[in-house]
Amino acid sequence: MSKLIEKLNNLNKVKAPAMGFRRIDTEEKTPCMVVICEISNRNEEEIGQLSRAGAVAGLVDPAEMSAAALARLMKVKGDIIFGLVVGGNKGVNQKAFNGDVDFIIFEPGLALGVFEGRDLGILGKIMKIDMFSDPGLLRSINNIYPPVDAVVVDLRVSMLKIEHALACRRVADLIGRPIIALTGKTLLSCELIAMRESGVKGLILPPDADVEAVAKLVTDIANLPGPIKRKEPDRIVLVPPVGIGAAPEKQDDDEDDE
Repeated sequence: MSKLIEKLNNLNKVKAPAMGFRRIDTEEKTPCMVVICEISNRNEEEIGQLSRAGAVAGLVDPAEMSAAALARLMKVKGDIIFGLVVGGNKGVNQKAFNGDVDFIIFEPGLALGVFEGRDLGILGKIMKIDMFSDPGLLRSINNIYPPVDAVVVDLRVSMLKIEHALACRRVADLIGRPIIALTGKTLLSCELIAMRESGVKGLILPPDADVEAVAKLVTDIANLPGPIKRKEPDRIVLVPPVGIGAAPEKQDDDEDDE
């Protein structure tokens, strides 16, 4: 399985306690969201700094790079999980795709031939979608080939609103896949909580996000309060009424004689 997809699926899980005596309040808990950075125009030192700051993955768009720059980047990405933007009207850089790619992000217009001969079991397949799409179209994502592991939505807005949270929650409920959001580099605590409660598991920061911004965001995510506990609606047992229905009509004796 893709390393990134595995991390997304394991979010919010508490690690099993070690054997022996250990204080409950020292149990380690995974963060509720992961941070992904665009690294197309980063050098080796910057990529290392982003990784140490808490970014778990780096995203590369080959259309924004020369062949030589892409070749250098493929060699220096280090320990960070490497992802690639493919398809759309940009074409596919086969040389980059044949490298150490953990996941790809693509649009619905991607040609299926891109997946020919690839091990789809270890490649993370993340599709960019319109979160305001028709519900039927969103549900169909559950039953297509190749199977989609996660989706990307665009939350790069000047002001995050409740309608965006509602749209994300609808996507999460309809497709049951982790949501990764394209966002700005600065986010309020209330915005992070709203995205988490709406099913967002990953944040892709813009290319101009520096190491300090990444480190702050990772810290803010780690310091968020626990998930909101929602009260389940009371279940009412419906019992059919007894003895209230209309009595069966009695036939006249004269009719029986006939």
